[in-house]
Amino acid sequence: MKDLYKRLVDTINSLPGIDLNGHNLSHTFDKIKSDWGGACLFFYSDEKDTEGLFFLIRSMDTRYWEFGHLWRIEITCGDQIHQNGDRPITYNIYRPFIEKETEEELDKEIESLIDNMKYHFNHDAFMSGFNMNRKKYGLKDWLRQMKLKDLGI
Repeated sequence: MKDLYKRLVDTINSLPGIDLNGHNLSHTFDKIKSDWGGACLFFYSDEKDTEGLFFLIRSMDTRYWEFGHLWRIEITCGDQIHQNGDRPITYNIYRPFIEKETEEELDKEIESLIDNMKYHFNHDAFMSGFNMNRKKYGLKDWLRQMKLKDLGI
C-alpha cells in the first residue's frame, strides 16, 4: 500500500470511537477502478463516542473541503450485533470514479483530506465550540504538535 494511503488509514483510525476495518487501498489503482469503481474504506463507529464520526463527517463536508462533493459516507446495516452490544451499523467512505479519474487525482484528494483533518484538529474554535477533546485522538504527530504549541514552541 502507498504511504499516502497508509497515512489516510492511520488518520481515520486515530479518531476517537472509529475502527477502520477494511479498505481497497492496498490494491493497484487499476484494480480499485475496475473492481470497485472507486476508493472504499469501511469503518465502525462506537455509539457511545460519536466524536470521531462527527469530526470525520465535518472534515469531509463540501462546505469545508474542496473535494467533498466527490466523496461520501454511506451506511449499511448488518445482522450481527457488535461485540460491545452496538447495533450492526457499518459506515463506508466511498469515492466513486465517475469519469476518467487518474491515480494522481485520487492522491491529491487524499492528501487534501488528511490536511483538512489536521486543520480541523488544530482549529481551536471548532474543537472547543463542539466540546471536543484533542487528547482522545491517537495520531502521535498531531499530539506532538499540540504539545509543542501548548509550550509556545
